[in-house]
Amino acid sequence: DISNHVNDLNYFLNKGIEYNKNTQYKEAIEIFNKILNIYPEHIYSLYHRAISYIQLGNQENSKNDIKEILKLWPRFEQAKQLLNHVNSNN
Repeated sequence: DISNHVNDLNYFLNKGIEYNKNTQYKEAIEIFNKILNIYPEHIYSLYHRAISYIQLGNQENSKNDIKEILKLWPRFEQAKQLLNHVNSNN
């Protein structure tokens, strides 16, 4: 259970990132959703879920995640770059 302690959170985050690397984007989104259900402001889960959405062609959900990240952490440069990428491909 993710909510039990931080090691589980890191395990699930790394599992989701691994799914992304293996082009298993839907599986990655499921993992990131599990984390975000417990920790809705988990920036790195939002960021990697946004990447998954981009890979699946879901620009709108990706933008929503990136905008949420930038509300929480306005100086997150990778998120700004990702938003520019999404906006330039629309």
